Amino acid sequence: MKKVTIKDVAKYAGVSPSTVSRVVSNKGTISEETSKRILDAIDELGYVPNYSARSLVNSSSDTIAVVVSRTPRSLDNAYFTDVLQAIAGEIDKFDKEILLIFAASSQEEKEKIKRLYETHRIDGVIKLSVMEDDMALKYIAENKVPCVVIGNPDRKNKILWVDNDNQMAMEEVMESVICDGHEKLAFVGGSPNLMVTKDRLSGFKKSMISNKLTFTNEDIYYVDFTEEDAYRNADKIINKAYDYVICTDDMIAIGIKKRAIERNIDVKVTGFNNTKEASLYFADISTVDIKTQKLGKWAVRLLVGKLNGDATITNKIVKTEFIKK
Repeated sequence: MKKVTIKDVAKYAGVSPSTVSRVVSNKGTISEETSKRILDAIDELGYVPNYSARSLVNSSSDTIAVVVSRTPRSLDNAYFTDVLQAIAGEIDKFDKEILLIFAASSQEEKEKIKRLYETHRIDGVIKLSVMEDDMALKYIAENKVPCVVIGNPDRKNKILWVDNDNQMAMEEVMESVICDGHEKLAFVGGSPNLMVTKDRLSGFKKSMISNKLTFTNEDIYYVDFTEEDAYRNADKIINKAYDYVICTDDMIAIGIKKRAIERNIDVKVTGFNNTKEASLYFADISTVDIKTQKLGKWAVRLLVGKLNGDATITNKIVKTEFIKK
């Protein structure tokens, strides 16, 4: 197969080779629209830039820390494996390596990032989630550590980020469910300290209030992002005979659905992330496609830009799609 050149990318994107070079090397000011067109062309054609020579000159470690804010068991959740696959595929284009870090708290995250960055073992950080009062992000912002967050950080002016509009995504789910005549609804989220849980809960509450539907704090549940924990906590949800159980993760939805089937009870559930597991186990779990591949790719692109001195693009909102079953 013929090797794709920078001229091929330029022709495909309708720009000059020098413009492609500036986007690839993150030098100069290029509009977000043009940068996106060129990056999409790189994706389509499979162009792989060679950054080896520049890495030697800059004496960089060529290693990016990817931080998972939980334990290795988190990899049981398909979201993390999917986004890590996307990050790994994109980061390989820039001849960089991944150092995977697990941390059970933002304090532990902070200590691990601090130790690695201050000993020059990593060039930057990709964080896969954001906690409320995130101590790791505070350290990152104060010390200007190159970092991209997949999530909704408080310090938006100091941290690069890529995310979905999680509140709006949840509102779209709720609109569909409520329009179908369902009124008695439960919300089941992950940790209440995670910003993604807070944003999706905001969408749930906003929709319930705007549609004049009744709910209390007893209709809001929190579990780990695992099928097992959702299954363990399913009975107290199923026993309330909700019209619909709105979950913030496919694995949570699967756990509840499995327990309901064991009890021969019909429970309608929705999830998030559009994982293979949801469609494999159950054909009737509606879900939200958060475009995990795009989240991972944009996290890498933003970070590489930061490492090479380009601040043209500081954040990216990736559109979601509600998949109704």
